[in-house]
Amino acid sequence: MTVRIAVDMDRCQGYRQCCLAVPQVFRLGEGKVKYRAEAEDELLPAIEAAAASCPTKAISVESGTL
Repeated sequence: MTVRIAVDMDRCQGYRQCCLAVPQVFRLGEGKVKYRAEAEDELLPAIEAAAASCPTKAISVESGTL
């Protein structure tokens, strides 16, 4: 199983909450968040917490078999 991640770059304001929560997936680059589009299933709880903590709700997460 793999976690799919998407960040709406129009909504992202670079608050970095996701970078602090899951640095293995999210990092700040040039004022906007850079991220991996897929991550290991073990990171799902942390990624969901990062999405929930995003002030602009720019992060969407999908878990399932690819």
